[in-house]
Amino acid sequence: AAVIPANIEGTGSPYLWVTGIYGMGGGGDMASTMCSTLPSKEKYLEDCSLMPGSEAWNTMYAAVRRGFRIGGFHAHGDLSVDHILLMIEQASEAAGMTIAQIRKKKHAIDHCALNPRPDQMAKGKHLGVIWTCSPKYIIRADIAAKHYDPERIARWTVPVKSMIDAGLHPAFHTDG
Repeated sequence: AAVIPANIEGTGSPYLWVTGIYGMGGGGDMASTMCSTLPSKEKYLEDCSLMPGSEAWNTMYAAVRRGFRIGGFHAHGDLSVDHILLMIEQASEAAGMTIAQIRKKKHAIDHCALNPRPDQMAKGKHLGVIWTCSPKYIIRADIAAKHYDPERIARWTVPVKSMIDAGLHPAFHTDG
């Protein structure tokens, strides 16, 4: 279990965050890997390691409740994003944060791989969440289409234009 300081207020600047918590995907790390509401042809793709009540959930919840910013989740799949947004909402509410304080954190979710859905874009906008999208998932969409419905893959893979149309400000990132 992680040791999380009681308070981190007053750290960083508008230009550089010196505190935050970073969630990697895969293998039971801090974020859900390929955790989607889309039915999968492969059971191994249903690794939802950030389920409410899991060790990863409890660690991230405690960090957000104490004022940490989520610096990026390697979230693959829309159900991963559902879990992350719910955790941000519940932990922030438990901390007594106003919506302005939550938005100021600028929590971030990485990849845009099978996410976000339109309802998640609206909720993310309300919470001030930033998605960082990687173009490599456009290239890898053909791999995902082997496991999920190809039509839905086409709509949910790095949907940057839809995000901009919804009033979000997606950012570019690459890790490959």
